[in-house]
Amino acid sequence: MCTVTYIPTNDGFYLTSNRDEHRHRSPALAPAIYKAFDGDVLYPKDPDKNGSWIAAKATGNIVVLLNGAFVKHNQKPTYTKSRGQSS
Repeated sequence: MCTVTYIPTNDGFYLTSNRDEHRHRSPALAPAIYKAFDGDVLYPKDPDKNGSWIAAKATGNIVVLLNGAFVKHNQKPTYTKSRGQSS
């Protein structure tokens, strides 16, 4: 199960998110800045599919990808692309 934690502080907040993956998946790459279509984005990268589950921009925008909670996902043995890839 994926978990997101939000802890407000006097100076801002802490935001954490675990990567709930099978043990056979490669460890995530450390967070780095990557070029995106509309600016730089900071995120840890999944080396198997080049996607991520959490990302932040210098503007303060942050996004976290969570798995569905209301309908059980029917897992397939393989996928042709990561959820983070548009084509």
